[in-house]
Amino acid sequence: MQYFARSVARWVPWRRSPVLVPLGLCVIVLQIVIIVRMEREFLTIGIPTVKRQGDDYIIQTVTSLLSNMDDDQKKDVTIVILVADLDPVLRNATFVQLQKSFEQDISEGHIHVIQTPKTLYSSFKVTKQTYDQSKDYVTWRSKQNYDYSYLMRYSAKLSQYYMQLEDDVITARGYVSNIRQYIQQQNDSWTCLEFSELGFIGKLYKSHDLDRLSQLLLMFFQEQPVDYTYLYFNMLMTQLQKRLRTPTLFQHKGTQSSLPGKIQPLKDRFFDNMVKKYKGDNPPVEIYTTLKTYLNFVPKLSYSNMEGYFWSDGSPGVGDTFVLVFEEPKSIERVVIETGSESHPEDILQHGKLLASLTLLRNTGRLDCTNDIDLGDFSEGRLDVKDVRSIVKFKVMCLQIKVTREQTPWLLIREIAVFLTPSA
Repeated sequence: MQYFARSVARWVPWRRSPVLVPLGLCVIVLQIVIIVRMEREFLTIGIPTVKRQGDDYIIQTVTSLLSNMDDDQKKDVTIVILVADLDPVLRNATFVQLQKSFEQDISEGHIHVIQTPKTLYSSFKVTKQTYDQSKDYVTWRSKQNYDYSYLMRYSAKLSQYYMQLEDDVITARGYVSNIRQYIQQQNDSWTCLEFSELGFIGKLYKSHDLDRLSQLLLMFFQEQPVDYTYLYFNMLMTQLQKRLRTPTLFQHKGTQSSLPGKIQPLKDRFFDNMVKKYKGDNPPVEIYTTLKTYLNFVPKLSYSNMEGYFWSDGSPGVGDTFVLVFEEPKSIERVVIETGSESHPEDILQHGKLLASLTLLRNTGRLDCTNDIDLGDFSEGRLDVKDVRSIVKFKVMCLQIKVTREQTPWLLIREIAVFLTPSA
C-alpha cells in the first residue's frame, strides 16, 4: 500500500485533493481523496486506536458510527482515526484493516486515517509517578495525552464541533441528530457537552477551543490523565458543572484495555440503545406522575416517539400513578406500554394496571381523572390492549398507569404507544 505525506497551505473550495496534515507536521496518511469545503462541517469525531492483546474493537466502533447515521448526515460528519501504535508493523496492519473495511468511506473523505510522526515524542519522557501509579501505567496514560493532543490539533479546522471517542464503543441510533438537538437546547455559554458518563468518551467541544485544550494536555501530560485534565480545562473556561446528556449516546464495549494486561469492563449506566418499536399515533397530552424523576429521564420521554425513557428516582409504591391527559377525548384502538430495558431489566412495573378515564375534573391546582374503566394488568412489565373499543365504548380523556403493589426496583417506562381508531 502506498502512503505519502504533504503539508497543506490553505483550504481549496470544492477541489479534490489528498487528505493532508495541517500544522506543518509530517504525518503519514492513507492515500485517499476527499472534497475539501470552505464551509466547515458540523462535527468531527476523533478516535485514537492501538492494537490490543486479544481483542480489537475499532472496526466495530466505526461500523456502529456509520450505520447509525444517514447519508445526509455523513456530509456533515468526519471521522478521524489516529493509529497510535509505535510499532510500524502494527500500524500497517491497522491501516490495511481499515482500508479493507471502509474503502468507500475513506475514498469519499468521510474517514481520515492518520498516524503520529516520530518527532511528536521527541520530548516525551516520564519523570514523575502521580496518583501512586506504576511507571508503566503513568507512561501509558502520558502517551495518551500526546496522542489526544495531536488528534485535536489535526481536527481543529475540520468542523464546528469536535467529539472525542475511544476505539471500543458503540453508539445509539440517531446520535448525530441528538447531538445537534442537545447543542440547540443550551441557553447559555458552555465549553463541554458530555454524551457518555465514562472517562473521555463522548466529550464534545467547540473546535476553536481545541488548540488550548491540546496545549493543556501536553503541559500536564505526566501529572494528569486526560480524564482529569479535561475537567480542569472546563473549569478554567468557567464551566463549573458537567453537562451530561441523558440518556447517553455511547456505550463502552471493550474489556481489554490498550494497556497490556489491564481489564476494564466499564459500562455507562445511562445508555440504552432503544428505538421505539411501536411508534403510536400519540396525540398531544399533559403528563402527571406521583413518582420522582431521576436526572433528566423525564416523563415525556416515554411518550415521545423519539428515543428516551422515563426513569423514577426511587421505588414505586402502592397508589403511585403515571397519568396521560389528552387535550380532548380520544377514540382509542390500542395501547402498548413496555417497562424496563436491556440494561435495566429489573426496573419493570412488577404489579400495576392501566385505567381509561372518561372524564376529567379540573379543581384548583389539581386534576382528577374520573369514571375509570380497567383495561388490564401488567405482566412481566408489559401491557398490550389490542382492542380498547371492545372494553370502552366511549372516548377516553385520560390513561392512568396505577401501581398496585410496592416493589424494590425503580421504574423505567420505555415506551407508551397510543393508537387511535381510524375515524378518530
